[in-house]
Amino acid sequence: MLKKMEVCGCSGNALRLFKSYFSERYLHVVAMGIQSGRKKFTAGVPQGGIWSPKMWNFYIQDLPCRIMLSLLFKYADDCTLLKVFEPGARQSALMELNDDLKRVARWGRRWKTTFEPSKTHAMFVSNTRDNGFYPAIDRLQFDGVYVGYENELKVVGVIYDHKLTWGPMLAEMTGRGRRALGYLNRLGRLVTPYDIAQVYRYFVRSKMEYGNASYIGAAKSHLARLDAVQGRAERLSGGILFQPLAGRRDAACFGLLCKILDGQCVRALLDMCPGFELDTTALDLHDHNTRFQQAQERSIGLVRVTNMRDTLRDKSLMSFERSFICRAYDIFNMIPNDLKKKGLINGSWSHIMKDGQRHLSSR
Repeated sequence: MLKKMEVCGCSGNALRLFKSYFSERYLHVVAMGIQSGRKKFTAGVPQGGIWSPKMWNFYIQDLPCRIMLSLLFKYADDCTLLKVFEPGARQSALMELNDDLKRVARWGRRWKTTFEPSKTHAMFVSNTRDNGFYPAIDRLQFDGVYVGYENELKVVGVIYDHKLTWGPMLAEMTGRGRRALGYLNRLGRLVTPYDIAQVYRYFVRSKMEYGNASYIGAAKSHLARLDAVQGRAERLSGGILFQPLAGRRDAACFGLLCKILDGQCVRALLDMCPGFELDTTALDLHDHNTRFQQAQERSIGLVRVTNMRDTLRDKSLMSFERSFICRAYDIFNMIPNDLKKKGLINGSWSHIMKDGQRHLSSR
């Protein structure tokens, strides 16, 4: 870490500060009230330290440059390689993935970073019946260990299966919500219905909504399971009604859409949504009051997201049609015209994001 800082130009008092920060560090273990002896350590960043995430990001900033033939997605210490290939290019794709895995292993040895190959897994994604893929033959190898193939992978808390359906993800969240409500139900009269409602909002629903902008395109039967959990929470809380989960998913997607329009997202996401453009032909800023009133009377949106409908072919999959990219058009047009006018005139959508989300989640 100190070597990388020096190469990047860190010197003087700043470098001496980090040298002091990294030196003379000790840890001990406390179990059943008994404290172990101290042990000096020279690797790793302090858990919970303010500088720890920044130092880790700085430490692995050159890792993506080593990946030549695949796409790398990383968050904290979780890294995922993605390789998209045509049906006839299976062997070449495997060779390229193995080459990138060798580069990752070499990077780790150079910078004294130890990986755990046994915790590295692979998944082959295809909707074809006979994908011609044989794990016993099509081997991936990472740091001398063969990588096992799975039907499901969890990446940063989101579960993907080999058919890219949201069944496993929704099943886990539903089970987690049911278990939590079961605990609350067994408390009986020890807690009030209002307390149950508060616990559900902050500790159960928040976990069930994790990544909801991604699984907004899930099948209705899967999403209905989440609605059933919320229905039970409403009964346990004495009939208190919560915001519909569908509206909250729309609100989350609107927040993401505002960030994309303002260019606040990572480059990969911005590149994935090249069709997100604004049609402002209905709004003349020099005469916006008259135009705005006429548009409201005719229920015409002054500002709308364009090029979304064109991304769908005549026979597109229904799951794609329900996805965020294709739902963005409808979600954006649900926002009141006065909010969209503020966003357009001020040149920023972030400051109206919360108001738009409240409008969508309260539907």
